[in-house]
Amino acid sequence: MTVWRALLRVSAEQLPQSGHVALDSTFFERGHAPSYYLQRSDRDVQTLKVTTLTDTESLAVLDLQCSVEWKHDTKLGPQIVRRNAADLLSVAADKGFQDWMSTFEFYTLDADPLVLKRGSSLEIVGITH
Repeated sequence: MTVWRALLRVSAEQLPQSGHVALDSTFFERGHAPSYYLQRSDRDVQTLKVTTLTDTESLAVLDLQCSVEWKHDTKLGPQIVRRNAADLLSVAADKGFQDWMSTFEFYTLDADPLVLKRGSSLEIVGITH
């Protein structure tokens, strides 16, 4: 992962960064998992969870976290934001990243959390499709 993060950082530095980022998670299906992952997780890895931190202006991926153990977004989000806190002004994310601990940590890192609250919809906050 260290090599991937270094490559992402070098490529992201080629583009202007706004400091406003989006945090998102997705899953990737794996057909054949390497034996290294199988030994570490004590199970057959069929799916990887990937969480990315993307600049909203340049669309450059600034950081990523790959996991075979699916930690909840409220645990992964602050971890990724913490690694990049010096460069961030605001963090936009979906409801999966929202809990009071994550929001508090984003504020302590001087990054405004733009996280949709659980139980709300896009229409309530004034966003239209």
